[in-house]
Amino acid sequence: LPYLIKDNVNGYTLEPHDFKGVAKRVNYVLDTINSQEIKKIEETNRLFGLQTSWSKVAQNMYHFYEEAKGGKS
Repeated sequence: LPYLIKDNVNGYTLEPHDFKGVAKRVNYVLDTINSQEIKKIEETNRLFGLQTSWSKVAQNMYHFYEEAKGGKS
């Protein structure tokens, strides 16, 4: 989901099937839940959520999939 998740900005990205990486990242977040880093990510996502509607998300996903399959949107 690199079109939606920006590493260390509004979440964390990992390689596909990196289950150990997911476990490490979850533990990291739980261990640092009150840190400035996590608070900043929370605030970034809160602000994004206030500016995003489900219809806009659906429209963006439609365009993404159309572009991925080589169609026009």
